[in-house]
Amino acid sequence: NYEIGLKSSLFEGSTTLTAALFHIDWSDARSLIPLDCGWVVELGDLEVENQGIEVELYSQLSANLGVNFIASYTKSEIAEDQLTIGAKKGDRTSYAPEVTANAGFNYTIPEAFNDWDWSLRGDISYIGDMVNRVGTVGPAAENIPSSTVVNLYTGFTTESWEITFFAKNVTDERLVVGVDTARDRPKHFSRGRPLNYGISARFFF
Repeated sequence: NYEIGLKSSLFEGSTTLTAALFHIDWSDARSLIPLDCGWVVELGDLEVENQGIEVELYSQLSANLGVNFIASYTKSEIAEDQLTIGAKKGDRTSYAPEVTANAGFNYTIPEAFNDWDWSLRGDISYIGDMVNRVGTVGPAAENIPSSTVVNLYTGFTTESWEITFFAKNVTDERLVVGVDTARDRPKHFSRGRPLNYGISARFFF
């Protein structure tokens, strides 16, 4: 395997922009062949080529407010035909979204309540669609749809304590994280957690 990258920071101080170009040749990557009996044969025979770009931006807009943004585009595909599983050059590799992105903010007021700092932060993340497997041997590949998730957090911090109230997957997005078609039964979709909220506490010593 080898990787060629280029990174550069275009701004200094309160705002930093970093970009990376990459190309990775991956030899002997794993492939899976589902059998009718329910067992799965795992081989290490795929040649995979990954290339893309990643951009990261961070800015401290004020003493209290910071924002960040990360986005990437990755083209991941089979580099050579693999007849064992029926994969062809140019096929998408499994569980490799082309586009991912994340944006967030963090707002903090030091000593907002006596010795307690107060903070409010949130993030939104996007993961593009994927396929669950490559090749034509066994069940057909299934598409895993794209998803967008929003999380919010607020809490209080001292030198010894951190108390956080959170709400994750605020919009109750239907998250599909995997598809199992390697059994003699209807396909099974694995789901991520729906809307969930609660409180967490940590003590430092």
